[in-house]
Amino acid sequence: MFSVSRRCGAPTQTMKALAQQRDKNMKVLQEKMKLNEKQVKRFNPKVEAPVVVITGASRGIGKAVALALGKAGCKILVNYARSSSEAEEVGKEIEASGGQARTFGGDVSKEADVESIIKTAVDAWGTVDVLINNASSRIAEFLLVCVCSFNKVIKTF
Repeated sequence: MFSVSRRCGAPTQTMKALAQQRDKNMKVLQEKMKLNEKQVKRFNPKVEAPVVVITGASRGIGKAVALALGKAGCKILVNYARSSSEAEEVGKEIEASGGQARTFGGDVSKEADVESIIKTAVDAWGTVDVLINNASSRIAEFLLVCVCSFNKVIKTF
């Protein structure tokens, strides 16, 4: 779990603990599956500074997550739909704390914009390790879906 509380430990310490647990889990997996080093690296790439795309990151929860992950050393793509000045401020705060940030305006309800958001991150850093889909244009409609319809969709998987 990612912790931003100073009492519980700095975010960087939590990320290091997660990385150590990941390495431990991979060793167990390697022993059980009899994987060689090349195969382990394919399943367990070392990510020193994960690239994180956060939609709706110019304010609210998205902003808080972007700032916390940026301070923890992640490379952050701050996505916004309408709040460019707020997004730029988030990017500046991340960079002021020693992190790397890019901002990109795009509406996640438009496929072309989504492709452009991902392309921007890949062009800047070569990959996307984490996607945090914080933006939603139709959350109210989603909340109105009846339980039986939701269950019908889920049971198809």
